[in-house]
Amino acid sequence: MEFCIRHERRCSALVLLVPAIPVPGRDVAETTPPSPLWQFVFDHVLQSDFVIWAVTRLRHEMLIETVLATPLDVYRNASPAEQARARAVVEGVFPVGPKRAGLENDARMTHAASAHAMELITAPTLAISTRDDLYDTAAGAEYAASRITDSRLIVFPSGGHAWLGHDQAVRDALVAFLDETRH
Repeated sequence: MEFCIRHERRCSALVLLVPAIPVPGRDVAETTPPSPLWQFVFDHVLQSDFVIWAVTRLRHEMLIETVLATPLDVYRNASPAEQARARAVVEGVFPVGPKRAGLENDARMTHAASAHAMELITAPTLAISTRDDLYDTAAGAEYAASRITDSRLIVFPSGGHAWLGHDQAVRDALVAFLDETRH
């Protein structure tokens, strides 16, 4: 979003996929999974490559619900291919050591992000989220779509932060949107 605001002529399209956008009037705690388990994972599990490796082998569902912010019933009811995709995303955290500072920065930037200038975005924008994303990105996607003039919004009823069960629909929407904006 900042790139589109600062470099309007260099941005031909913007895609906000499960965007971490603060919504004015809402407490940041509302967009962070309100779980002591999530905080424990962030504070301790993500501190060690060995611990995160062990958890992915012994209790991968814990990371699906916390790091991937996807309800366990969504994961358990997903197709084997979608479950494999979710596990691959979680395992993509390896090695966690060099990524820890980036994860912390992401959390800080999400909380500090300013949404006040979204109306300055002139690039066609596609915002996609799910209602049950435990990071509550649907609220941010809806807020962005309401503020950006040339925007479209897709919100799936379920799928969590990894949009499980909707991967092909998301890909199709992205391709169609980007094809359309090229013309």
